[in-house]
Amino acid sequence: MRIRALLLRAAPAACALALLASAPAPAAEIGYVDVQRLLTEAPQGKEKMQTLRAEFAERNRKLQGEFELFKSREAELEKKSLSMEASEWDEQAADLRATERRLRRAQREYNEDSSRRLNQELGKLEKVISRAIVAVAKREKLDIVFEKAVYANPDIDLTATVLAELKKMHKE
Repeated sequence: MRIRALLLRAAPAACALALLASAPAPAAEIGYVDVQRLLTEAPQGKEKMQTLRAEFAERNRKLQGEFELFKSREAELEKKSLSMEASEWDEQAADLRATERRLRRAQREYNEDSSRRLNQELGKLEKVISRAIVAVAKREKLDIVFEKAVYANPDIDLTATVLAELKKMHKE
């Protein structure tokens, strides 16, 4: 008897909850941005890439020159190999192998350093892009903005608007 009384009192509340849960939610205002496009087309991104190229240009040029010198020395040794004594050839070949190892190590260090710097600058740029996306989303009164999508209707694509915002931020 007691259980039945509890069920009768709880039934109206449960019905109200069920009605509220089944009521249609207001439509969310959504947007989409192509972050990859923003990274490559934003003036801040272009500026950062130009700065990085300049920062590593001399080191890259020097390394490429050393590789070219190594290749010419290798070709020269190959030409002279038949006319050389075995001990002299062994000595020069060992020297070339040591040079090649040193150059490969220098190339790896260069790649690691440039990659680390690129990642640092991309991290900073992503923060700037996020601020621009948030500014546009608030101005457009959007509920959510997606950065990745399998498909996005061009009507909700905010990339051009965010790019304009980034250009405006860059001038300031």
